[in-house]
Amino acid sequence: MSLSSRIKTIIASAEAQTIVKGVGVESIDFIEPLVGVINRKTMKKTMIYRFTSGVSCAVGGDSSIQIERIVTRKMEDIFLKNDIVPGDFSFSQILQEIDPQGRVIYHLIDSEFFFKKQKTATIS
Repeated sequence: MSLSSRIKTIIASAEAQTIVKGVGVESIDFIEPLVGVINRKTMKKTMIYRFTSGVSCAVGGDSSIQIERIVTRKMEDIFLKNDIVPGDFSFSQILQEIDPQGRVIYHLIDSEFFFKKQKTATIS
């Protein structure tokens, strides 16, 4: 299974959904980029995702910071338990969207620095 597929499976898991429901969010999903473009001169990367009306969760007040701590720490634990190291995981990688029914939905984007944990052999 590819890393992207594993991330999608983990995010869709009951455990991950329970974490976000605990902070008043309806659900969380994983959005993969449609296209990635790198400017060879500047090495600047641009990612293009499907449209979502979401805004970055990194923008907010004190309650947002508290939710960030809860969500990111618990989600990191789930990833690590599943042998994925979320190298740069932060709330800025989660978009918050409010659907037509007024429910809050999180979208995880930008898993560029996530990687599979390497298995190490023990030599005796």
